[in-house]
Amino acid sequence: MGRVIVCEGNRAERPYRFRSTGVSVYTFEELCYYICHYVENIGDELLDPAVARFIAEDLGLKECAAKLSRLIDVHAGARDAIIAILGCADFLEPSETARVLSDFDMLNNLSELQRKKRNADKSLAAGRNREAMHLYRDILYGSDNSEIDSAEYGNILHNMAIIHARSGAFATAADEFREAYARNADERTLKQYIYALKLGHFDDEFDREISALSETNRPLLDTIENELYYATDSEENTYDYHEYRKLSELREKGRVAEYYKMADEMVTHLKNKYRAENG
Repeated sequence: MGRVIVCEGNRAERPYRFRSTGVSVYTFEELCYYICHYVENIGDELLDPAVARFIAEDLGLKECAAKLSRLIDVHAGARDAIIAILGCADFLEPSETARVLSDFDMLNNLSELQRKKRNADKSLAAGRNREAMHLYRDILYGSDNSEIDSAEYGNILHNMAIIHARSGAFATAADEFREAYARNADERTLKQYIYALKLGHFDDEFDREISALSETNRPLLDTIENELYYATDSEENTYDYHEYRKLSELREKGRVAEYYKMADEMVTHLKNKYRAENG
């Protein structure tokens, strides 16, 4: 679903809607904001005659539109279009325009795989887990993954494991964290692997890893023990902790009917609790 950037100033009766993002702009300020903040989505669309018409007819900025039209006529690139449009904006500092161009140049130098990884990481950070997982899998298991080295492969597996852990699939997460650590040798991945073992109640594996750490990396073990102590103390005192743990266990064991039955019961319970507390 598209987003609308709201900005003060004269507004066009009809917005221009960018196809790549679904963002609609109504003013010249909004157009410049879009270019500055969505630079990785900027492509040949800025050189669409419809953009020049929007600037000329809907925003009334004929001189700026004429500059863009001339670039379109000579088949200029998106970078030239950015310079032309932002150059018409008196409210922009030169440093901001320079930053946008620097970001654009950096993104242009990324490979297709690097762009996909960047988008996947942004989706993960924004909580769009399904979208991120789709992109990560496409990177790892696609036909053109030869440029991924072992460490980067491990980093991607780490992020996939994060998504599985968020959904309660701790067995899958633990397997992915373990393989990721074998590839990237990153202590942050090792730590997440141990947390996944703890959360999934894989006690034998957890004890084995803790014992190994006591011999090889005492500072990391101290960090893990402290974080687990405070996290467990806080979690076990939250409402319905044990019910949520049981729900996760049902999912891990593939007991689908029981999982959905318990989930429905928990939803009903929480609704009743909310009604009781809020009259």
